[in-house]
Amino acid sequence: MVQMSAQRLFVAIDLPDTVREQLTRISAYMEHPALRWTPPENLHITVHFIGDVAEDKVPALSEMIDRIASGTQRFPLTLEGTKLIKKRGRPVMIWASAKPSAEFHLLAVSLQQTLPGDSRRIAEPHVTLARIRNQSLPHLTSPPSLEMTCFDVRHITLYASRLTKGFPVYTALKSFPFVR
Repeated sequence: MVQMSAQRLFVAIDLPDTVREQLTRISAYMEHPALRWTPPENLHITVHFIGDVAEDKVPALSEMIDRIASGTQRFPLTLEGTKLIKKRGRPVMIWASAKPSAEFHLLAVSLQQTLPGDSRRIAEPHVTLARIRNQSLPHLTSPPSLEMTCFDVRHITLYASRLTKGFPVYTALKSFPFVR
């Protein structure tokens, strides 16, 4: 019997180039060996993490995502600031947080109820800007500032993620446009 290989999948909102550039500029102000900045091409907002899926199941998943996207209106999303994420009192990540949005929530719930994957909670919309290695950063008591920026979400994208020693490699499998 031939074993199908699995792909690690997630659904995300792509960021416009201007937003990526703005987010990337933050790293120039905070150089430190403990900060591992997300490469610009990896910046996105995860809407739903699916997990490992056999390749032969991807077309069916794509059809489900397409049905959700074709019934979704375009909506604005606002990145309103940065947030320092801590675990056990120690900073572990820097996020660009999105303003809570009913449209994002509805999209996330629809994906969560339709697709396999993590169904324990709805993702808080954010962009992971940096991960903080296991080093002391006593001066990092607050994250860098971010000018509020708004953009229209016009589609979602199904990504495959391949973990490497450096950064994950994300491959866009298919984009699903929203209704105008």
